[in-house]
Amino acid sequence: MKDTKSNAPVEAPAPAEHVAAAEQVIKALTKLVAGRKIYAANNPRLEQFRHELGVVMRRFFEFEDELTLDIEQYTIRWNEQVIYENPRREESLAFLLFKDGVGDITFQPKAVGEEIERLVEMLADELHSLGGDEDIVTRLWNADFKHIRYRVLDDYLAEEFGAGATDASNEARSDETSDHAELLPDLPSFAEKGRIIVDHAEALASIDVYLRGLSSQHYHANNDDDREAAYQRTLRACFSVTGEETALYRKEVDAERTEDGVAAFTEAILVFTLLVDVSAVRDVTAVVERLVEFALHEKSAATLERTVRLVKEFRTRDDLTESVRTFCDKELARLANADLVAAFLENPADAEAGVAYAIAVGAPALEALVKTLHHVEGPVLHKRVCDAILAIAGDNPLDVVDIIDRLDVDHPEEAIDAVYLAKALKLKSLTPRLSELVFYPDARVKLEMLGLIAGQNDADSTQLLMQSLADLDKRVRIRVLDILATRNEQRVREMLSDVAFAKDLGERAPDEQEAIFKTLGAVGDTHTVDQLRALIEKRKLINLGKGNDSKLLAIKALERIRDRSALDVLSRLCEDSSEAVRLRAQRAKEHLTARLAGKTPVGGEDE
Repeated sequence: MKDTKSNAPVEAPAPAEHVAAAEQVIKALTKLVAGRKIYAANNPRLEQFRHELGVVMRRFFEFEDELTLDIEQYTIRWNEQVIYENPRREESLAFLLFKDGVGDITFQPKAVGEEIERLVEMLADELHSLGGDEDIVTRLWNADFKHIRYRVLDDYLAEEFGAGATDASNEARSDETSDHAELLPDLPSFAEKGRIIVDHAEALASIDVYLRGLSSQHYHANNDDDREAAYQRTLRACFSVTGEETALYRKEVDAERTEDGVAAFTEAILVFTLLVDVSAVRDVTAVVERLVEFALHEKSAATLERTVRLVKEFRTRDDLTESVRTFCDKELARLANADLVAAFLENPADAEAGVAYAIAVGAPALEALVKTLHHVEGPVLHKRVCDAILAIAGDNPLDVVDIIDRLDVDHPEEAIDAVYLAKALKLKSLTPRLSELVFYPDARVKLEMLGLIAGQNDADSTQLLMQSLADLDKRVRIRVLDILATRNEQRVREMLSDVAFAKDLGERAPDEQEAIFKTLGAVGDTHTVDQLRALIEKRKLINLGKGNDSKLLAIKALERIRDRSALDVLSRLCEDSSEAVRLRAQRAKEHLTARLAGKTPVGGEDE
């Protein structure tokens, strides 16, 4: 198409803030045009869209005197920047204007309001095939806007009015208007409107004829077969659907299939309770009541969860009347059905969705969640239910503590649940019920409980740890030793010394012996060094079958005692007759020297 728009001087790129403002205008315009298809003219949501468009346009005119949008087939540009792009013809504003020949459209500040509203109505009617026989250009012409200008490209006017004379040519007209000046448009008026008179007229042709002509122009062929092949290639190029478009359509179809129709419709209709008409609001609330009744009867956990959440969110609006807010409270009370929560949680197939529904319901679902822990199976679901309890009651620690005390801890899974809830609360002190779990018969529970105690450093927790050191399960004893390494207390030191130098140490597994001496070293002092020196010299630890074992265990303790007397003992061991003892003592001496100097040992601690 011929474009006779004058060449403008090259301008500097527009500031990013201005471009963003233009993008906001086209987004708001697109949303309002699309909203005209969905909502009635008096719908509050549509009024909100109108207000948003007015706000963003006024914000743009704070930067610029005019807003000129250049129209291309699928894009709209402002100041050479693409601010809108939509390749889907049936919903693209750019294509709607482009196909009827609009080259650009300019808005002035005074267009905001009545003229913009009329333009939106035209675009919505055309986009949704409600515009009748008139195209968008004709409707723009008839609208006679004062503050909206537009430019129509040559080829469109050629089809509309035939070829007319231009400033550069006075050739006789050959079409039906040549002898009837009254049929020609008013040229000065055209100029005022920004329309451009074209040089030639073209007869209408079918798409088939047009594309065959286009193909023959670009692909010269000597026979019919080659011409037909070229034509078929042209057809494929023009009408093929890309993989990206197909994927997009499939995604939309899949989304529609998985869309929760009841909840979606409830969300859409709730907004009509904002209407001023009391009778209309009454009708809307009656529909919502029936939808809620249907959702409760259908017993879909996902639908109920979403409905609860959307009603709760809608209730937080500031513009609700007191009667609508009361209505929302009533429906939420109906939706918070504890019996349904329990039914969902008892069914393994609905348990996950049931937990989500329980979280949405809130406090009324707590009792059902607690009861669920009595019979639900699997650690994953137990954790999920506990997380739901914390999500609902986590802001009230006393409520969670009460739940912990009500759990049937005779069942190991519930005992673990009790510890999990206590950990999440970060309790400063253990309840009597929790303290008993340290001596639970199941090692899993004891190990979980030790993890809880590890985060507490008080006299009671230390006493529980010392008592647990006599547990029959080696895993528990080693875990206790790891925790006691952080309790640098005299009573802990004395107890560990008794264990380390006891005659029955030889009956313990090698890894437990090492753990004992490591922990002794972590809490040891000068007296501990003396005990270890006596052990090395007199070899009175235990009869391990190998004389060097006692020394190696002693080295593990000495390496961790932050006392220079430990260095002296290690120095003597560096001269031991056993090469293994010498090497190990040398590494330990280097590590301890670094620690005493406040440095990190090279290579880390020797295990």
